[in-house]
Amino acid sequence: MTKKSIIEITITEEIANQLLDDYYEERGWNRIDGNPTEEKIKELDLEVYINN
Repeated sequence: MTKKSIIEITITEEIANQLLDDYYEERGWNRIDGNPTEEKIKELDLEVYINN
């Protein structure tokens, strides 16, 4: 018989917000509005779509 372990983890609001910040940063998205950053748009060669 195989033993199975159950680990209980509590993710606080602070941890969840930090995880979201990290996720958005890794993808080059603006955390406030969820849009790609200007740098990400340039990286993808989509500068024609930047609103000035």
